[in-house]
Amino acid sequence: MTEHTGTMSHISWLTSLAARLTRVAPGRWLALMLLALHAAVVLDAEAAVTRAFLLAHYGLFLLWQPVVRSESRIEPRLALPVFAMAALLVLVDSTWVMALWLAILAGLMGAVGTSQNERVPRLAYLLALAYSLALLLAWVLPQSLGGTSLPDELNWVVRYGLPILPLAILFLPASRQKTASSTLDFVYGLMLSLLIMVVALGAFAVVAVAKVSYPWALVQTLLGMAVLLLALSLLWNPRAGFSGLGQVTSRYLLSVGLPFEGWAQRLATLAERERDPESFVRDGLADLHELTWIRGGHWQAARGEGVFGEPAEHSVSHAFHGLSLTWQS
Repeated sequence: MTEHTGTMSHISWLTSLAARLTRVAPGRWLALMLLALHAAVVLDAEAAVTRAFLLAHYGLFLLWQPVVRSESRIEPRLALPVFAMAALLVLVDSTWVMALWLAILAGLMGAVGTSQNERVPRLAYLLALAYSLALLLAWVLPQSLGGTSLPDELNWVVRYGLPILPLAILFLPASRQKTASSTLDFVYGLMLSLLIMVVALGAFAVVAVAKVSYPWALVQTLLGMAVLLLALSLLWNPRAGFSGLGQVTSRYLLSVGLPFEGWAQRLATLAERERDPESFVRDGLADLHELTWIRGGHWQAARGEGVFGEPAEHSVSHAFHGLSLTWQS
């Protein structure tokens, strides 16, 4: 009886502890996570101490992560990638693994930050994003290049000045952070992570090929990415004339995998092969059997006419440049 009572008291204590942890503002876990990461990456400590800080950092990341809600139950198939990432981060001593992890973190922070409606939580995620980018570009990436030495002033700023950003997040008001939305824009986060990886790999490629200093290689990479993003922004939504890549992409994504897309592809192939207009119209309309909302119809041109499909009750007529079409459904 005493043993059963002790077990129940332990379970109730764990339940109350879990309830208290879920009431902690996400900004607190975010700040503590970044501070543990800073201690593991920047401080020159022994391997055991560094791994302990990394393990603490990953545990705090699991308490902060916005992907799975705290009240949700984690399935075993989702738990395996969690433990695999923890083992990779703690056991593998590689700056490139740390760079990849920082890019993933930056993508998650940026994705959550864009969904915040209040100013304080948005500021917290902007500070966290700035910290992760600064740590990646000013500390982790130069170490991964090998033989790249930064000025002592910059090393001092990274060691002792950069933790000011997580400390500022830690002391931001927590009452408004609790009510903030925790939705996640996966597309934005993925694009941001890929962009950061491209910048890191671009700087590495410039250093390896051009044999220039790391700061100058980073400046060249950032300028190249700025020009590329400016060109894409102009092509995505131009002022006049061309409809833009945004509209073309949206039209493609909305029609991908649909029967209309398959018919449009076959129609484009037929247009390249067929030279006679009447034959093109006849063969193109005869291939409408996959569009379930059209039963049949009638067409009439200057040099011919024809029917396709089966007659139906409802009909709609269109005329364009001497071609008359009647759709029946």
